[in-house]
Amino acid sequence: MEDIFDNKNNIYPSWIKTIALKLLKENNDRDWEKLDNILVEKRRDISNYLEKENEKELHLLSSVEEDILSVLYPDKEIYGLAIINTIEEVSKGKRKIGPNTLYPTLRRMESNEKGYISSRWGDERPEELVERGGARRRYYKLTDKGREALEAVWEYRDNLLGIGFNQISNLC
Repeated sequence: MEDIFDNKNNIYPSWIKTIALKLLKENNDRDWEKLDNILVEKRRDISNYLEKENEKELHLLSSVEEDILSVLYPDKEIYGLAIINTIEEVSKGKRKIGPNTLYPTLRRMESNEKGYISSRWGDERPEELVERGGARRRYYKLTDKGREALEAVWEYRDNLLGIGFNQISNLC
């Protein structure tokens, strides 16, 4: 059965060949024309699927960036120390981000190049700062681009977990 693919100049990926051969064995069918039609159809379906996926921009986020964007998702406005505390609390102390990691990462994500977050200075009055014993707070919020980046990463992970079995089996 394997020899049918030799005269096709290897235009089919090996996993498509495997699927086609499995289909033929299951049906006790040795109709090479039928096999070729199956392969052409599946190849077209898979190519269309991959083209649609490639059109989407894949945003590569570091784990720290993803954590920060997740804390801000979908529309929270939070100051830096609260981001640190939220990540530590949600992870039950297993994940800690210090200020020397957080603030440069926030600046990078706010830059024109990425534009994943926006920020503003808090409205605290000077007497409130004295009472609290701290500096003025800077509040961070997701932009539409940041929300899209985070959702794209989540979708990528979902697809990655399902592509091995679910996506291919759906195409068969």
